[in-house]
Amino acid sequence: MSEEQYYTPVIEDICSGYEYEVNDGGKWEKITEFSNAYLYDDNPHYAIMKDIEAGKIRVPYLTKEQIEAEGWVLNTTLRPDILFQFLRKNFILVYNFNKRELRIAKDSMEGTIQTVQIFRGQCKSINEFRTIIKLLGI
Repeated sequence: MSEEQYYTPVIEDICSGYEYEVNDGGKWEKITEFSNAYLYDDNPHYAIMKDIEAGKIRVPYLTKEQIEAEGWVLNTTLRPDILFQFLRKNFILVYNFNKRELRIAKDSMEGTIQTVQIFRGQCKSINEFRTIIKLLGI
């Protein structure tokens, strides 16, 4: 897997339920954002924007363990530490940890090995992962 474990989000990414870490006096603390308001001086998003600019906010990249915690079962390792395949119901998920790329396919017919790709795209963190899964209705 990539040596990088975190990235800095942009303020537009922050929404209700967004998970990130904030540096509070040298200690990183996990936060789940519950505000969904716009940017104003008296709004929590304004403080978040300032913390992002100051380098005090980071988001962990998606991990194999987080995918499994969302109900996906590791099926196979396609390339050690890089490419993994997971299963859930009649869905197949392949995640490339180097490219931060997610592919999801659905069995097109029960009892066959035919699949139809329903998603392919970037997915950097658990935040995007949950949104994609929700939008696909999985």
